[in-house]
Amino acid sequence: MVLIFLNSFAFTTNRDLANNLVFGKDMNTWLIYTLLFLALTSGAFIWVWWVGFAREKNSGEPIEQPWD
Repeated sequence: MVLIFLNSFAFTTNRDLANNLVFGKDMNTWLIYTLLFLALTSGAFIWVWWVGFAREKNSGEPIEQPWD
């Protein structure tokens, strides 16, 4: 059972899966979803980092480095 499941995802290029569907969607759709997911998570990471930095800078306390 596991071998059949893993075999269905064992492809090396996009061309290997040209006419097949993964969970009902073609591979190009999954690639677009992946890029959107990575863009959103990267944006969220940068936003959280920037807000934390701005709060620390506006707190009035000196910013200490981790090695200090």
